[in-house]
Amino acid sequence: MLRRLRFMSQEELGKAIGVTGNTVARWERGEVQPRLTPKQYKQLAQVLHVKPEDLPDDFGPQPIHDTAPRTTQN
Repeated sequence: MLRRLRFMSQEELGKAIGVTGNTVARWERGEVQPRLTPKQYKQLAQVLHVKPEDLPDDFGPQPIHDTAPRTTQN
């Protein structure tokens, strides 16, 4: 949900943290659990404009609780 709230594609998010868009899609469908390095985890939080502790413990479908400012597309 955070990715969609930021108007990012799966491909854009994957590129930002060093994985493929297909990998992000598989995470979102709950097919696989992310195995992120500490660096990727920090990048994910930064890209989604949240604190690392605000990221969910489970990367499957999540309810929307948006507290971060939204970005705009150019």
